[in-house]
Amino acid sequence: MELKVEPPREIKQRIVSFIDNKEEYRISVPVDLNKKGNFTSGWMIITKNKLIIIYGNQEQPKKENVYKFKKLSNFKVKDDTGHSQLEAQLEGQVTVICHFTTSLRSTYKTVVNYLNQLFSKEIAVFPEIKQKKCPECGRVYPDDSETCPACIDKWNIGRRLWKIMRPYLKLILISLILLWLTTGASLIQPQLQRILVDDVLQAESGSFRMLILILTGMLTLRIFRMGMTIIRKRVMTRLGGNLGKDLRQQVYSKFNNCPWNSSQKEKPVSLLIELTEIQVQ
Repeated sequence: MELKVEPPREIKQRIVSFIDNKEEYRISVPVDLNKKGNFTSGWMIITKNKLIIIYGNQEQPKKENVYKFKKLSNFKVKDDTGHSQLEAQLEGQVTVICHFTTSLRSTYKTVVNYLNQLFSKEIAVFPEIKQKKCPECGRVYPDDSETCPACIDKWNIGRRLWKIMRPYLKLILISLILLWLTTGASLIQPQLQRILVDDVLQAESGSFRMLILILTGMLTLRIFRMGMTIIRKRVMTRLGGNLGKDLRQQVYSKFNNCPWNSSQKEKPVSLLIELTEIQVQ
């Protein structure tokens, strides 16, 4: 989504009462949730000196919140269950500026990054903000990325994954066979329960021997499923450990092939440790 969306005529007429004649809004993005969590048709307008939140639906008719930038600092996007919110420090206290759905999260993340850069560098003029788009399909790139998920060569990714997994094809097949056996055993269990209820417990001619056989079969199936699950978990643990080891070795070999300078602070080992910590988190 663009960071300067043309607001409706009603909103544009109300903006005039909050800004000077010579002052124009630099950023305008929708606000689709109110503070109660209900859907709304609001807007966030950013000028050189002010941040304005305008609501214009029936739940909050003609309600505005106006903030001066000299009183705001430390903007951030905080994620919550089902929605996100824009927060800032207002005279030293954390204040919720507005709420929005996750569909607008990347837009607000971009706005927050530029606002924090603006305040940290004390720039008087707003920079030109343009979201990076894929030249092939026109979609906006994901956060902190310049790779388009829609245009990426999926066949190439598949070939690379196959090359990585090929040495462990035996473990993968064993894991699939164990999964199929466990699934088959779980499908047989209800059939034994049906026979137990219909032909043994409720039938007049039900025999004690049949009851013992069915109960023994159900117990055997339960033990079999537990055993297959334990074995499969051990196989998957071994497979995951081996794949992780190979991936780390490939990353480390890439680091070693880079032209490192002795004066650089970051070394391959420290970068690899940091990457491993990020994966664990």
